[in-house]
Amino acid sequence: MDDDDGTHIFCSNCGKELSKYYKYCPECGIRIVYDTNIHDFRPLFHTSSEIRLNWVTVLLGMYGVFSILLSVPELFFSDNVADVIKFLAGQERWDEIIKTLGITRLDFVLSLQNVGACHLITGVFSLMSMYLCLHRSHFVWAFSFALASSFTILIGPLFVPRLENAIIMFISVTQFLIGVAISVILYTSRDQFSDYELL
Repeated sequence: MDDDDGTHIFCSNCGKELSKYYKYCPECGIRIVYDTNIHDFRPLFHTSSEIRLNWVTVLLGMYGVFSILLSVPELFFSDNVADVIKFLAGQERWDEIIKTLGITRLDFVLSLQNVGACHLITGVFSLMSMYLCLHRSHFVWAFSFALASSFTILIGPLFVPRLENAIIMFISVTQFLIGVAISVILYTSRDQFSDYELL
């Protein structure tokens, strides 16, 4: 006997029409829970795309905050950072570094400030992308800001060729690679944005 009440239910993940007896969608395999009070099928778990976007949003926030925190000592306390490096390296080693690089202490401080400015811009771009991801809108801008934050981090070291500091280069390249990875994951989650179909 068919007890169909005329209600047509569809999988919220793939759109396939479902029977209330299904425990899993026969099309996409997502687990379904049926609430008899509201006659509604709903996924027990989020789709993998939505999970990825949630993680990307968190990572963009962490990436942005980390970049801004790095920029503070580089921008506002660059003299102190130079003094700390000089203290840790020792006077003789410091003099050797300065001589090898062919720069003055002022060049070193200005280079730190340049890198700090890039870290700050990277952080701002990343947080702007995170905001758009939270609201699931303006995918093109969200992706552009995420990608821009990755490349901006490389500008500092590129514009201070005399300061070939291994630590600064390592941090910058590592941040760049992490930023690109986040951008790629964001791109694979583009279907979660409200304006994705307009692209």
